[in-house]
Amino acid sequence: MNNEQIYQRMIRDLGKRIATSEIEKVEAYALLEQAQHHVDELLKQVDELKKGGEKKDESGVTE
Repeated sequence: MNNEQIYQRMIRDLGKRIATSEIEKVEAYALLEQAQHHVDELLKQVDELKKGGEKKDESGVTE
């Protein structure tokens, strides 16, 4: 392999790494958004409980 081929291969490999990194970044951001939505929902439930809101029906539980 001559230097030009080596450089071309290095550039191609770096391009693949960058593309993979961008995909991983997008996936991580999507997971972060999902987690934030879940946290927001949990905080709403906590606020409702603090305000004396009713608990969800637990009719399936018998003693």
